[in-house]
Amino acid sequence: MISSKSSQWIIQSPFLCRVMQVSTSAYYAWLKRLGTLITAQTLHLYRRAKALFEKSRGSLGSRELMKKLRREALLLVATKFLS
Repeated sequence: MISSKSSQWIIQSPFLCRVMQVSTSAYYAWLKRLGTLITAQTLHLYRRAKALFEKSRGSLGSRELMKKLRREALLLVATKFLS
């Protein structure tokens, strides 16, 4: 969004940084950083973790989240193995 209209946004970037509570140096460092590709498996894991966290109404800690993800993975492996 910002990079497609960079000439318009450069002038407004200090305002945007203030609104988003980000330093301008961090914003410009982010602009220069290359994007990274993630695997479909990693994306699925992120989405599943987010769904579990939201299902717990934001109360799930990192240890419990990992336990739930491990249990799900074991169930998937078990069902694939038994099928």
